[in-house]
Amino acid sequence: MTHLYGVYENDNFTQINFTISTNDEMDSTIIHEDIHFKLTQGTTWGNFAYCLKKINYIDNVHDHLTKNIHKHTQRVHEATAVFIELMHEVIKNGTLASDDKINNLRSYNTEYYKYLKPLILIYELIKTVPNKELKNSACKLSTIVFSLAEDSLNTNIGSLSHEVFKSEKNFKKFISNGDISVDILPFSVFKKNIKKCLEVINNEQSIDSDIILTKTLNHWQKKDFKEYEKYRIKELNEVKEIIKKIYSDSSSISEILSYLDSVESKTINIEESMNYALPNSFTKYKYKMSEKYIENDRLGILFYFGDYLDIKNIMSNRYLLFKKDKQLENILKNKITLFQFDVQNKEIIAGFYDKFSVNHVISATKKPIVVQYKAFDFKTHKIFNSSVSFKRIYIYCDRTYPKAIEIINSIDNEKLSGQIIKYENLLVLVVKVSDSIMFFLPFLHIVLKKLWEDIENNKLRINIEKVIYSTGLDKTNEDFLVNDMNLIIRSIFQL
Repeated sequence: MTHLYGVYENDNFTQINFTISTNDEMDSTIIHEDIHFKLTQGTTWGNFAYCLKKINYIDNVHDHLTKNIHKHTQRVHEATAVFIELMHEVIKNGTLASDDKINNLRSYNTEYYKYLKPLILIYELIKTVPNKELKNSACKLSTIVFSLAEDSLNTNIGSLSHEVFKSEKNFKKFISNGDISVDILPFSVFKKNIKKCLEVINNEQSIDSDIILTKTLNHWQKKDFKEYEKYRIKELNEVKEIIKKIYSDSSSISEILSYLDSVESKTINIEESMNYALPNSFTKYKYKMSEKYIENDRLGILFYFGDYLDIKNIMSNRYLLFKKDKQLENILKNKITLFQFDVQNKEIIAGFYDKFSVNHVISATKKPIVVQYKAFDFKTHKIFNSSVSFKRIYIYCDRTYPKAIEIINSIDNEKLSGQIIKYENLLVLVVKVSDSIMFFLPFLHIVLKKLWEDIENNKLRINIEKVIYSTGLDKTNEDFLVNDMNLIIRSIFQL
């Protein structure tokens, strides 16, 4: 059985499998997916792909674009991610270990070996340096390759007519015109960059990243972040203008324009980008719909999702079961979505109810109640569209830690306290909002250092009262909070 270790899907986060990996394997996966994240968030083609993915939820008439952009950027992404993963292995365990990884790819993962192949000659350079210089040289080569990839993904899309992107036929015609596409399609530019880079390295007899990149990429210079941000904003605005023209005749153009207005250029601290990794299990329960809520006595939770048709939910939530369409809109208009998670039978029962029915269900259930954070009003301590009182609820934040800081700090409680529950490869921050309301954020081990730093610097305004080490998700505990959280984690990650 092939396991999925991690994934990046043109979002504001990466997803890492916490269920099958050791910390070393997770670190390697986090590095790999982080490269995809950086090359998307910081490049023209990346911004194009990012915007189009979100717009596809609104209008998928140009779905071919997403597929074609992925096809023509993937080889750059994967080659760079695998290469930097190998440099990480060199730093940790030396060149014999990284050679073993390459041999393993060649024998058992030919697809990824093909991605890496254009960079093999650059990889071989690491074997020419003394052992005492391995770490520094691996970092330099990583910088060189990442910069070559970044340059190839920052080609001038704005020089093309929007008509090139409006149909698959037009896009294929553009690709077939090598005189034009060779300087714009990312992989074509990447190959040229690699060839020139190797020539420069041979001439200079050096792998000093500043020298090599200055002579390989004519316009390359060390980033002045103020100037770089101006450049990124300019490039993003050009991408937005192309997209507006592509979708100008869409029946959902007002929604598309509203979304594009909300997209901003983001400069992410490179040293902190790995904190944008989210835990996932990549396992799925089977699901079904039910017109009437029937409480069962099996292990599980009641999950209050809220308004399923809210465009913010549809575009950002990772646990949606159905895509938005006209038929769904008619069924779900003015309805609230509840999910009943059944851990024993590994299924999710989805129901869509009016406000009165929802209040009745919440009042009557014996299961732990979990509410997605967007459906909860932290000022009034009420669930949106519900006036019911409750004994205890858990507010689930499925955002990355950097995004969650603002949410936690907005909680109206001067003496905010919390606990951290540690599982084998997963941690959960539980914040006490009130006696009956607990806010929780699952996160990966790599985030923990930053969390402690932010608490010490008062960037995260919370007092951690204790750290609890769980004996396992399926174990009982004398602490009711740990028991509830064990069941909640099993449910939301569909374990």
